[in-house]
Amino acid sequence: MIVRWGTQFHDRLDALTDRLASMSHLAGEAIEIATDAVVHADLPLAERVFDLNEQVEARVAHARTRRWRCWRLQAPVARDLRQVITGVHLVADPSRMGGLAQHVAESVRRRRTRPTRRRTRCATPTTRRADPRPGLDGQHPGPRSR
Repeated sequence: MIVRWGTQFHDRLDALTDRLASMSHLAGEAIEIATDAVVHADLPLAERVFDLNEQVEARVAHARTRRWRCWRLQAPVARDLRQVITGVHLVADPSRMGGLAQHVAESVRRRRTRPTRRRTRCATPTTRRADPRPGLDGQHPGPRSR
């Protein structure tokens, strides 16, 4: 069976494109879940974001190795080279998106696991001091002399 190198190269390039699309979808899902976790202060939902981000990072690492295999497979012509370079740049985007979602989830975790501080009232009520300048203590100044 004869396999043309160009066909194999384009098949791998298409597979890389599909991986990028699935990573972007997964990172978008992580951002949606992180947003819901913040809005509802839901810690289990925030924990799910960490799992999704691990999946995104694993796919990003795999895509990075695949893109170099794609590159070494064939000396790409200008159009193919642009596609590979674009893939190199696009692989970083889902990673940043997942990192953002994880940061949002970490803020939910910090808010939910922080011990609550009990607010105490002062034993004596505070009184407002009168300002020595006329009119600044909340009272109207007396009649002005002209």
